[in-house]
Amino acid sequence: MGDKFETGDRVIDTANDDPDPMRVVIPAVAEAKYVKIKGKPILEYEGNEDYSPKDMVVTVAFENKLDQLMPGWEEHLDTLETHIEEYKEEWKVEVPRFGYLKPRLKKIDEDGNLIETPASSSTETEDAN
Repeated sequence: MGDKFETGDRVIDTANDDPDPMRVVIPAVAEAKYVKIKGKPILEYEGNEDYSPKDMVVTVAFENKLDQLMPGWEEHLDTLETHIEEYKEEWKVEVPRFGYLKPRLKKIDEDGNLIETPASSSTETEDAN
């Protein structure tokens, strides 16, 4: 089913014409049909209407906010969710996190270039499910 995300992966929102880099905090929260943001189903937000209720939701944080609010976050990519929570508890600073539908996100490298996923591995994954 396309890209497989892991905590700390660098991604962008492909539905945005000028996307800011984000980091994956939680790779798969739940299927979209179960997720509400501020009381509103995620599929009712503008730009999400055409996605499937079975699409997974990924929690991300924008790199610019991580840079601004949490110095040294880059050293904790594998444990970003835990580090954000510990930082919040210790310093009373909350890094905003957002839910995105997985199909909207694509991995990018440190230079901002899309990382292409080989079609064969996507097909194999889809066939296995």
